This record gives sequence, structure tokens and C-alpha cells, in this order.
Amino acid sequence: MARASYAHSVIDDNVINAQNELIQEFENIYAGANTDILDITYRDDDIHLNKYGLEEHAKLWLSYLK
Repeated sequence: MARASYAHSVIDDNVINAQNELIQEFENIYAGANTDILDITYRDDDIHLNKYGLEEHAKLWLSYLK
């Protein structure tokens, strides 16, 4: 599961905490990429990832899958 809560330059700790709780509670849910580290540089509308954000997102996931 990716940790993703970034919207309008704000990271929502409640969302992250809920995602982390699911990862800890269920043995078949694994921690994945933290997309919140991708700031507005990687987002067209300060929410959704742009081309560069998607490329970085893929690299983050690759590091978890190795």
C-alpha cells in the first residue's frame, strides 16, 4: 500500500496513520511507496502527479519491490 495523502501542499497525518494501521493490522498488506515526498514540482495541480511525478513514483515502488 502506498502512503499517499498530499493535497494542496498539505500532508494529512490522519490518512497516513490509517494507511499505516492497515499495513500493521493485515499480514497481506505491505508497505509501499510514500508519494507524499513528491512535492509540487512533481504535480501539475498540487494534487495529481505529472509526468515527472509518475516517473519518480515508479522509482519509489521499484525500491520496495526489490
